[in-house]
Amino acid sequence: MEVKKDILWRVYLCFIGIVVLSVMVLGKAVVIQKLQGEHWRSMGDSMHQKIVEINADRGTIFSEDGQMLSTSLPQFDIYMDFKADGLRDKGGKVYNTYIDSFAIAMAGYFKDKTAKEYRADFDKAYAKGNRYYSLKKKFLLKIIRH
Repeated sequence: MEVKKDILWRVYLCFIGIVVLSVMVLGKAVVIQKLQGEHWRSMGDSMHQKIVEINADRGTIFSEDGQMLSTSLPQFDIYMDFKADGLRDKGGKVYNTYIDSFAIAMAGYFKDKTAKEYRADFDKAYAKGNRYYSLKKKFLLKIIRH
């Protein structure tokens, strides 16, 4: 009978040890999920690699006699961030100093609005703090080769 009690005592001790260890593991899991969860999610997001499929440029296709038959022209969406720290520092000193020349440059390059219209649009977007102000959609970058 003494041997049976000794064996049962050891089995109960092992069982209690496994239960305590299980409770500790589950407790740690709860702590990680509830208390530290946001920290670990942000760490995971910063280390995540995003795979983006990019369509290949086909280049230019020429005929046998050297005539261009087809070409690929890259298109871009151009945005401006009016909440950028560089524009907002020192009460907008950089913005106020260079916005006129930027509006003139945009009017001269795109030739769709006057410099005054660009300036008015920029001032509205700056006042709103627009992060994604669209300068141009589907802009074709024309590369001139000689």
